[in-house]
Amino acid sequence: MPAGDSSGLEQLVGFGAHEAVRGARRFHDGVRRTPLLVACIYGHTNCVRQLLAAGAPINDASDGASPLLVAAQEGHAACVQLLCNGGALLGQAMATGEFPLLIAASRNHEECVQALIDAGAAVDQQIPGAGDTALFLASQQGNAGVDVRHLISAGASVGLPIDDGGTPLFVASMLGRTECVRLLLEAQAVNQPIHSGSTPLCTAGQQGHSACLRLLLDANADVEGGGPGDSALFQASQEGHHECVEMLIGAGAAVDIASSDGTSALFMACQSGHTRSAELLLEGGASASLAGHEDGSTPLHAASEGGHLPCVLLLLAAGANPLQPMRGPGRFRLTPLAFAARYGHPRCVLALREAATRAAAAAYMAATNS
Repeated sequence: MPAGDSSGLEQLVGFGAHEAVRGARRFHDGVRRTPLLVACIYGHTNCVRQLLAAGAPINDASDGASPLLVAAQEGHAACVQLLCNGGALLGQAMATGEFPLLIAASRNHEECVQALIDAGAAVDQQIPGAGDTALFLASQQGNAGVDVRHLISAGASVGLPIDDGGTPLFVASMLGRTECVRLLLEAQAVNQPIHSGSTPLCTAGQQGHSACLRLLLDANADVEGGGPGDSALFQASQEGHHECVEMLIGAGAAVDIASSDGTSALFMACQSGHTRSAELLLEGGASASLAGHEDGSTPLHAASEGGHLPCVLLLLAAGANPLQPMRGPGRFRLTPLAFAARYGHPRCVLALREAATRAAAAAYMAATNS
């Protein structure tokens, strides 16, 4: 009988082939599958209808997946509808813990998602151990116009976290799913941290998703959330996302807040050579000479070590001291000038030496005139 031949199947059922309808056959890959499961894999809707009418086992999971889960996975919405109407178990999961609604949402099968919701699928069902929900995966995929909207409308919890504390808003912010972020915020999602302390605002800044960052700021997300060293401004500065840096400074982020080892946002920007971010931080009031790092190094040390001449010139213009030593004995008291020389950056050496000479001359003149 040809694949999907519903007329041939109808004749077999009529001749009493009910045992074949209910039984499972082992295929060439060694997996046992029922006729209903095979029909759902290929989306043969008429065959599914006839097999259900003939009493095919609707919840059989011989190969580890039920007919409903397979139909949802493949996006066969008509088959999903028939199975739901026939009494299929809506939350029946695979060995991995995945279930029909989650599978459909993760594959962006919007009609299947809607059919399952309409049939009463539990919208907050989670994978045991991992905690993934349909809304989390839909937000991850960025299918805002359909799955996320449908799930929120059906009452899915926008703040339900997975095992690491991640929420739909966090993953949408991390991946730049702007429309998902907007929908989640409208549904009262909040800027709650994951277990590591990072927040949706932090991860949006780290990844440079300025549109998501703007939405979060407009929703009054805490600009200092995440703690020292993991604030949105620190992360955006480290990665050189100057649009995000500018937004965060405009929103009142503290420019000189330091991480647990004393590293500032300006230090990180200069260490990576992100001149525009460094410029914005200085314009926002960051200290060019802040020796906040635990070893006493300054942003100028960081820029000099990396050979980032534009940052070196920017810091010198802001009053940074080219001869400021680090803390500690011996070689650990190196100055920015010594750093530039040690790491082979001659143009930085020249700029730092000239700045040191000018500073010495100015000090001499001031002393002479006093």
